[in-house]
Amino acid sequence: MKRNFFSRIATGIPQDQQINFFYWYMDIAWWGLYMGSTVVFLSVYATRIGATAQQIGWLNAAPAIVSLILVIPFGLWARRIETQRGVWVSALIARLLLLAYVFVPFIKDPVLQVQAILLIATLCAAPNIMVGILFGPLMLSSIPPEWRATVVGNRNAILAVITFVFTLLSGQLLARYPSPTGYQIVFFIGFLGAVFTAYCLSKVKVNFPAEAVPSAAGRVPSGSWLPTMNPAGRKYIRVVALLLLFNTAGFMFAPLAPLFAINDLHLNDGTIALASALGNMLVFLVSIYIPNTIRRLGNRNSTAIGAALIALQMLLLAFTRDTALYMVTAVVGGVAAGVLGIAQFNYHLENLPLEDRTVWMSWNALFGNLATLLGSVAGPLLAGWTGMPIAFAILAALRLLIAGVIWKRG
Repeated sequence: MKRNFFSRIATGIPQDQQINFFYWYMDIAWWGLYMGSTVVFLSVYATRIGATAQQIGWLNAAPAIVSLILVIPFGLWARRIETQRGVWVSALIARLLLLAYVFVPFIKDPVLQVQAILLIATLCAAPNIMVGILFGPLMLSSIPPEWRATVVGNRNAILAVITFVFTLLSGQLLARYPSPTGYQIVFFIGFLGAVFTAYCLSKVKVNFPAEAVPSAAGRVPSGSWLPTMNPAGRKYIRVVALLLLFNTAGFMFAPLAPLFAINDLHLNDGTIALASALGNMLVFLVSIYIPNTIRRLGNRNSTAIGAALIALQMLLLAFTRDTALYMVTAVVGGVAAGVLGIAQFNYHLENLPLEDRTVWMSWNALFGNLATLLGSVAGPLLAGWTGMPIAFAILAALRLLIAGVIWKRG
């Protein structure tokens, strides 16, 4: 009899790794509460109280500016602290700040509410820098190499199904309770889930060395903000540059999506929740059925395919005028996210040099935040010049071009 997903992730795990795998899976399960509530509906709430496209963009851009300023010093600091402790303590600080979203609706002036949301997102940026730098090395040093693709795929599947459930639940809560009470309940659910992820990360044990010990030749001083440059480093730079372009296009799209759904298609919260939940269910299905295909194709080629599917989603959005086609775009986006959730993450990690991992990760975070800043500012500007449909078509073409470059040169 064919095993279901839940029996599959519970069997075959090496005995000495069972505790680590359990907490990695619980970490992402609790994160699903946050993703299915606060992440889905924060920008929706901001849009409904009058936030502009530029302000929605600044939800991502303002934290990116903070990160661009602090990521290199934080990267140097990360070399001197223990990886696992650095991750969970930083995560806990960032997660506790999320409670402030619950109190934003008590502010009477909607303009001040939008400013408060931007301020909270900006304050969360500093501890999240350390999480971003150390999370990858923690995963590399706590999961055997032969199990990483499986763990990442299972984590994505768990995230998708939990996000699916809590997105639908959040939609029901928003329909049942008047605004802003419904949004406050939704944001509190997200806060609880996010806090428990920090607890799970505190229980992960490091079993493998985070960095190989390099030879003396070409080794940079331990306090340098520049990593060791060798063939592995040069290849990693090429990968990071491609992902910079890819993610910039993604962040150009991010602030436009809620505005298009609310202002152009006039969708209610229930419909938005259903589309988001549908996409997450597709992520779940892809995550449990496609990892073997991704292994055969390779992470680079699979990342290119995921990028092409995202391009198709954006092209379909350019022609979307009703709820039915909007749901189709959610399906395509869910499949793409399922592929990219496994392939892009592992494509990046498999090219991470063995030497100076924390410094390389800080540089990766630097370029990631640069993509966030550029995309979050450029997306609303592009839509203002061209209108939403043409902006989506341009972004589709850009994503397709990047997919081709990753396929050929990545």
